[in-house]
Amino acid sequence: MFYRPAEGHGLRHNPFNAIIAPRPIAWLSTTGCMGDNLAPYSFFNAAAYMPPQVMFASTGIKDSVLNIRETGVFCVNIVEAAMLQAMNETSAPLPRDSDEFALNGLRKQPCTTIPCPRLAGAPAALECTLVQEIALRGTDNILILGEVTGIHLRDDCVVNGRFEVTRFHPVARLGYRDYTIVREVIDLPRPGERLALAIFCSKISPPEARGRAAARPGQRACARQRAPPGNGRSRITGFTAAPQIQGRQRRACTAQARTDA
Repeated sequence: MFYRPAEGHGLRHNPFNAIIAPRPIAWLSTTGCMGDNLAPYSFFNAAAYMPPQVMFASTGIKDSVLNIRETGVFCVNIVEAAMLQAMNETSAPLPRDSDEFALNGLRKQPCTTIPCPRLAGAPAALECTLVQEIALRGTDNILILGEVTGIHLRDDCVVNGRFEVTRFHPVARLGYRDYTIVREVIDLPRPGERLALAIFCSKISPPEARGRAAARPGQRACARQRAPPGNGRSRITGFTAAPQIQGRQRRACTAQARTDA
């Protein structure tokens, strides 16, 4: 089917949110003259690396937006599977002086770089200062841009130098009343990346092979190997030697895991 949004979709429910899915959820904590607030927003994403910036959109002038206008700060708390029900409860329409932390038995902790509470026990929290508020087309559609000034990572979610999402299973928003939970990760190298740890031939020692592999950008992933059961991660681990590798080196090319970036 095809439809023009201005003319209506003709379906029982608007499919727009279901098309742009899954979407990460910003569980925003803010504060203001009426107290602290905690509310989820699924029109949310990263916007830039350096300096790190995030964005979220609000349909309507809600308590979070009013608090940000007042203080110029907010905190993005990341939602894990164990927090799904509590997160949903904080979406209730309540008077502005209501404290969703207290009403739902959620603990607060102070932020480090901004005067704002964060959610204790969240897998990660991004402390943000307001960069810009943009009025979007339509009635009370607001886009907020913020710069991340501090990042909290829960210790058990950091594994071998990586923030490992399979340790907490992020919650993401779909369309309608639907959510999903990330339980599997696929590690897929991009074309042209230098893939390390390829052993070119049986007579090359592993240390020497690692050095040569790091110097050759022409490797291509050729096989997918499941990670050990339980960690939810799939990894591309096979490598095919580049065309310039001749003779025994090409025939002896074997699969090895690539070095984590």
